[in-house]
Amino acid sequence: LIELAELHPHLAVLEAWKKLEGTLIDLSVRKLGSDRKQRVTTHLDALVKAEILPPQMAKAIRDIREVRNQAVHELDSPVSKGRAYVLLDTIADIVGFMTRVN
Repeated sequence: LIELAELHPHLAVLEAWKKLEGTLIDLSVRKLGSDRKQRVTTHLDALVKAEILPPQMAKAIRDIREVRNQAVHELDSPVSKGRAYVLLDTIADIVGFMTRVN
């Protein structure tokens, strides 16, 4: 995704968000038996309530989701390369954490 961020930062953020979203939903389904079709925010809230994800991580995920939404809906406020690189690193850390949760 780093190469994509170089040319199209907003697309890199969208792709990384898909990975984060899928990992979050998988974790919610696996740990809580959640319905895969629920909204991502519902999964996120349930994982925090069950103390599987820390509230600070949930806030970071919500912040990333906001940037993702801006990248999709507000074409006049593009994601910078620098911002994309930071988000990609943060997303990789969060996905890594969620993958390691037993």
